[in-house]
Amino acid sequence: MTQNKIIVITGGIASGKSSVCNILKKYNEIVISSDEKVSGIYDIMEVKEKVIKEFGNLILDENGNVDKAKLRLELFENPEKLPALNKITHPVIMDRVKNCVDMYKNKRIFVEIPVYFESKALIDKVLDIYKVIYIDADVDTRVARLIRRSGLEKAEAEAFVRLQMPDDDKKKSSDILIYNDFDLISLEEKIIDVLNLL
Repeated sequence: MTQNKIIVITGGIASGKSSVCNILKKYNEIVISSDEKVSGIYDIMEVKEKVIKEFGNLILDENGNVDKAKLRLELFENPEKLPALNKITHPVIMDRVKNCVDMYKNKRIFVEIPVYFESKALIDKVLDIYKVIYIDADVDTRVARLIRRSGLEKAEAEAFVRLQMPDDDKKKSSDILIYNDFDLISLEEKIIDVLNLL
């Protein structure tokens, strides 16, 4: 029986997970992003109905569809609602990820899952995880990256960073830590070292 070796890439918002994944692709590694599997998820009637039930009609646009910007604002103002959204969306997203993983046999596969630890119980039922790599960066660096890429105000960026589980808990539960406070050359060198270990 062949079995894939599945390695999770996770980390806080704006820690540099996408940069890590791009470097892995450069070295012809198989990379699957759970974020890319979110596309169209709110168009699925069952998901849409559950989200509306949880968050109300104020998150809808003029056509009655889920407005992701309004949903983000709702989460920004009510961060305690994030677990409820994850409970609705993550099973669908992970089904899509598993379908991609199942296309391969006996391969090393990196799966980018930003909220792995928040949904660990669900994900571990769906995927047989070999290792977890945590991408880390200091808070100021992450806030600056978030402001630069999303145009958020500093207070908003700081709130999104705080929205997630404490980093220390995640780092202790990970197999490999990659610090990404520096330049892409340094990051690539670290990833090469990790690839040689896996």
